[in-house]
Amino acid sequence: MVRLNHYTVDGEPKMVFDRAPEIKLSNAPKIVFAIPVGSKRLNSHFLCDKVNGGCGAEWMDVPAFTTPNMVPIQFMFAYHNLQMPLNVTTTFIVESGRLSSEARQIMTKRAIRMGAKYIVYWDDDVIPPPDGVYRLYNFMERNPTVGIAASVCTTRFSPPEPVVYAAHGDGATWDFECGPSAHPEEVFAAGAGFIMARISAIEDIIAKLAVDNGGTELPIWADEKMLVAYEDKARGISKRGIFWGHDIRFYRLMQEAGYHTVVHGAVLCGHLDAQTGIVYELPADAPGFKKTQERLNVEKVARESQDREGDGRVPVGDPALGIEARPESH
Repeated sequence: MVRLNHYTVDGEPKMVFDRAPEIKLSNAPKIVFAIPVGSKRLNSHFLCDKVNGGCGAEWMDVPAFTTPNMVPIQFMFAYHNLQMPLNVTTTFIVESGRLSSEARQIMTKRAIRMGAKYIVYWDDDVIPPPDGVYRLYNFMERNPTVGIAASVCTTRFSPPEPVVYAAHGDGATWDFECGPSAHPEEVFAAGAGFIMARISAIEDIIAKLAVDNGGTELPIWADEKMLVAYEDKARGISKRGIFWGHDIRFYRLMQEAGYHTVVHGAVLCGHLDAQTGIVYELPADAPGFKKTQERLNVEKVARESQDREGDGRVPVGDPALGIEARPESH
């Protein structure tokens, strides 16, 4: 038995904004940015001021500041600095006042109707690097078997952890390359703060879910509680529950549809705490930076060896992701 936290499969987002390139080559956007904007509320304690004749009692919490349809200024600067791929038409969709899963579901269906090729899910508190979209887009264009390419986002704690997972329920993994020269690596899942997904793969998921559920369309973005058979005679348990958060479930569905899901360690994002203004980032001593450097050192030794022996070429690529190995001049 599967229970979802909502059954919304479609709707109209609050805002749609087209950002056309200098030379518009298509009426349909190639990339749609889906931005769920959540209400932000800061509650404050107040004292009845005795100096001015008050009683000195503490007042109840009151909403001091609400921003239901605004994004932080850091987000706007990040948008302004984004380097877009050459002559690629983009559209920005915003949905507010809903669960993140519902908002993403509605914006996904709108992106499909618009004829987009990719959708970038971008949370309003995530600060991507200027070349983040450019890197994800170019990787996806070269690797048609990849359904999701994720950036690296972190938790908003000190020290922060990467929101990247090697297996369900195992917590954060640090075992992936990081830095400008990082190779994308396959992962079980990652947070959905700034990820690019292939629309054709999403359409495959929608069709598969409908077939599996007697023709009824189910949301691809929803938290899921699943009861599965489990034998434990000593405790008398025959079933147990498994919870899938909507972002992890999205990765699982993508993999079940036959697509690879990767994390791109060259796209390192900041995670903004709107109340304090602190932007949390992957720490400089994260093992992934060393992992990237070790691979580069091995490749350098191989090139030098081949230089002494012959043509000075090293094959690059990742057959596990369906990436063709091509000779690369040093």
